[in-house]
Amino acid sequence: MKKALIFLCALSLTAFAIPASANSPAYIAVGWDGDQVYFLDNGLNKLSSFTAGAIDPDGVTSDGKYIYSGHFTTSEVIAYDLSGTKQFSWGAPALSGLQGMTMVGSELAIFVRTGLLTGSIDFYNPLSGAYIRSISNQNITGSIEGLAYDGTLIWAIGDELLSIDPISGSTVNTINNAAWINQDPFGGTGIAIGGIDELILVSPNGNWYRVSKTDGSILASGKNGIDMYDLAAIPAPEPATILSLCIGLIGLAGFRKRS
Repeated sequence: MKKALIFLCALSLTAFAIPASANSPAYIAVGWDGDQVYFLDNGLNKLSSFTAGAIDPDGVTSDGKYIYSGHFTTSEVIAYDLSGTKQFSWGAPALSGLQGMTMVGSELAIFVRTGLLTGSIDFYNPLSGAYIRSISNQNITGSIEGLAYDGTLIWAIGDELLSIDPISGSTVNTINNAAWINQDPFGGTGIAIGGIDELILVSPNGNWYRVSKTDGSILASGKNGIDMYDLAAIPAPEPATILSLCIGLIGLAGFRKRS
């Protein structure tokens, strides 16, 4: 029994060392053309899509179990399983003007525009829609079009790219926005974490940019023909979680054998 558990755990951990297939979904995006949720590969190419549960999806994120789309016009958040089947939804008048969202730990952070040049980042329970808290940022100029969380900071795409402390709301750094510089519609409409030192910016005209977190310089760019109004990375299971589970199972098997 113990040998079998060791073999299965080793096989599971080995899978994390194998690079994902080029055809594996790495990102999700939303678009207004047909109100679609798109699965994209690591090169931002379309793999497949499904129709969102409401019009004008303007935000998207995932916690690894559900995909969440946020809707600008209907002021609601809709949750789907990873195959695109709707599971539940919730809404609130405060979500009017929703323009981007991201998971921050177990909280769903949503940017809501409250005026032409003002807005706040509000935090909700993604399962129930219960309001938790808000942060404001005085350095936001123009309209924030998307959010992403790198495990430490919230990144926002507006006229510039801002890194924001998720507790205090204070700006940590401001760098150039390549989508704004290249005069893409709205200066870009989505942002995602592309790696330890990279961000990915997307636009409704199909343009995308991989940029440096340090200075916003373009590392790679392309065009996929999709009207991307937001973008998010699909979370992968943590190897450490699998390792901890394996250690526990192996230990339990040994304990049962001795007893």
